[in-house]
Amino acid sequence: MNSPRLIFSRRYRFLVPILFAAVVCFGSTVLLAETRFGAMVVKQTLGETPAPELTLPDGWTILPEEEFTGVNVREYYFTIKNDADDAEPPMVQVHWPTVAIDQVVGGDQVEKTDDGVRFLCTAKKAPTGYVTVLPRAGALIMVICHNIPGRQAGPHRDRPYPKNEIAAQLNFLFASREMLSQAGFTDSADSFDGDLYVQGFETHFPHGHRDFPPHFHIMAVWNGWKEVQATHFILSDQGKVMKNNHYVVENGVVNKDRSISQPPDVPIEITDRTGTVKFILRVLADGSGISMTCPGSDRQYRLTSEDATQSVSLQIREDASSPWETVSTSSAVDDPIAGVLTVKTERGGETLTEVWRYNPITADLLP
Repeated sequence: MNSPRLIFSRRYRFLVPILFAAVVCFGSTVLLAETRFGAMVVKQTLGETPAPELTLPDGWTILPEEEFTGVNVREYYFTIKNDADDAEPPMVQVHWPTVAIDQVVGGDQVEKTDDGVRFLCTAKKAPTGYVTVLPRAGALIMVICHNIPGRQAGPHRDRPYPKNEIAAQLNFLFASREMLSQAGFTDSADSFDGDLYVQGFETHFPHGHRDFPPHFHIMAVWNGWKEVQATHFILSDQGKVMKNNHYVVENGVVNKDRSISQPPDVPIEITDRTGTVKFILRVLADGSGISMTCPGSDRQYRLTSEDATQSVSLQIREDASSPWETVSTSSAVDDPIAGVLTVKTERGGETLTEVWRYNPITADLLP
């Protein structure tokens, strides 16, 4: 990742250092007695380019850590700070004479200049989020993380782009939706006392999030994310499910005894707000997927695939002595450049195709 150069009004320059971290997919919040703003300047064409220069008014400095500033094939993003806790949004200027600029996200009063762009920096941090939230179905909320080669950060940056893992997690996400639907959790919001999130991973994750190694989640959340039970089903480079790096937050505090890596076949109980176990998940011993049971029912579910990079099937049997039957097969293809997610679900001899269109810069779902 190239480092941008800073230019203050007194023309002082320095290179932005880069920090590395490898922490499994947890966020952090810092309370500060200062003012922060950020923005993202997007190129017209994807590609490696020289770093830009940034002019800031007096009193403003850039946050140099990797999660706050960077250059990649798509954009330059940054977060700046002022020691005052009520500073007004500053007017900044990005000098990027060799790059055609498409747009600025997180800025107002945008003006093109001879060598770049000038604007009022208004976002509270660099708006680099690139996830789409699909419409809620009962208790289920699906969060789709979009990934672009060359945009990797953190521990993903110096590794090969995880193409297979990205394809597999998308297929597992929509197969998980099928499984939770068959179990009744998409029927109504009160089918689960709390929220059920199904979510993938992202290779570009500023602001303290370390989404590594590749995985997908099935999570139970309530009380403003102060109560969290999050599976992290870790994927191999062939899309196999290796283990569950489990994560539990209780009353806003991480439960270290329960937040541990769990091998295959270990049951993981997911409870609702009342403490009632609603379903139990296991990683299949052969790496082909995961299984689920619900207390009070003999029915068993499993997600399995010989090649999860292509598709994942939901199989159900009415009890342990019954044969497994394939109920549906899910496959999804994401085009983050065009902003199009295509999902195909084979069910009952028919194929249902969904096309979700989203803003290719912000990932906001389009009508």
